[in-house]
Amino acid sequence: MELMSTILKKIGFNNLEPISKGLSTAKFLCSSTGKVTAIKGTEIEMYDDHIPKTVLARCYSVQSHGSSFLRFADREKTSLLSLQKNTAASMLLFPRIVGQIKGSSHVINLTEWFPEEKVLGFPSIDKMIELASNMKSIKIKNNAGFENHNTMLSEAIAHLQKLIAKHSIKEPESNDFNVLLTWLSKRVERELVHGDFHHYNILKLKIEETQRYAVIDWEYGSLGSTWFDVLYSQWYSFGLQERYDSQKFLNSLVEKLQSSEEFKEPHIKEMILYSKAVLYVMALWFFERYRNTGKKSNLNLGIRYLKGGFELTEDCIEA
Repeated sequence: MELMSTILKKIGFNNLEPISKGLSTAKFLCSSTGKVTAIKGTEIEMYDDHIPKTVLARCYSVQSHGSSFLRFADREKTSLLSLQKNTAASMLLFPRIVGQIKGSSHVINLTEWFPEEKVLGFPSIDKMIELASNMKSIKIKNNAGFENHNTMLSEAIAHLQKLIAKHSIKEPESNDFNVLLTWLSKRVERELVHGDFHHYNILKLKIEETQRYAVIDWEYGSLGSTWFDVLYSQWYSFGLQERYDSQKFLNSLVEKLQSSEEFKEPHIKEMILYSKAVLYVMALWFFERYRNTGKKSNLNLGIRYLKGGFELTEDCIEA
């Protein structure tokens, strides 16, 4: 945080206010002095001549993201540059990316931020289903530099298996990993995926008397299936519950989506398989947090998500 603060001040930003939310990256809200100047050891790319009054500076580093820090930063950059040209999702807003600062061991993405008086809070979990449906209307031409989300999921699952072995955590008894990896390898989808689509990454705004929703934090932006975002938004708080029954939760989720205006005829197979993928991604996240912090609570939450509670079978991947 201190290094990031020093860099931002030297290149032309002041009034730095650290943001505690966001567990994987250091973040500051800051103001521009009107001129951004590169300093020794940094490279600056600006994508917009107009620097907003308030900017969100988000740092990806070796410490927070390992050797893949640039990959995470560029996913966010690619997503936001592409979305700046898109007006299909009328309910949603996307922050403009203003610039990117690159160093040898860190990257800082600069994006516009929203006036405090316009921020009303966060959407409800049920509202997230409608917002995910709105995301589905966005069309991405060509590949536009996006990664394949199913490939990213396969990489995450493989990494999860390594962590399980390393920490001697008992694997689920079923053959879920292989079933899911086989199924993902056969999928060809090109819908926009946020990848971390929970209600704290959506800001409810009031813009000219109209309620809009700003989608932030795009380091997992990719092309895949909107189903992942829909299900992620619903499973997000599941593992934090003291009492849980994932099969019961899955059944109620199917009923909820079937009764919604957005997904009247959900594909049950996709719901089950992407639900399992979501649980594994969340398990991986908590295991990584445990590795970085040593907090037993993170280990326990990772195990809770890993256990899942419902099993996949070979029938799930039949066409």
